[in-house]
Amino acid sequence: MSALCGWGIAAPTRFGMVLGEALQFVGPDRIVWGTDNFGSEARVRLAVQGFSGFQIPEELQRGYGFPELSEEDSRKIFGLNMAKLLKINPVKRA
Repeated sequence: MSALCGWGIAAPTRFGMVLGEALQFVGPDRIVWGTDNFGSEARVRLAVQGFSGFQIPEELQRGYGFPELSEEDSRKIFGLNMAKLLKINPVKRA
């Protein structure tokens, strides 16, 4: 997901296709956002901005049957799924 999230800003239809297919075929519980970018704060920020608040365009939802990206789905993809894999309580603070 990290390399593609910038498309949420620059190419929302293209990003919507990739994310829509992932949601349709594996579901929101099996998608994990992460970043393989290191040392480039601007690229990480672009990825975060590209995914935060992103919605699959309505024409893709209608045309391909992609689901709407709910706020809960976004939270899962953006961190809750990884927390579950790593057995981390996302609300507990040290």
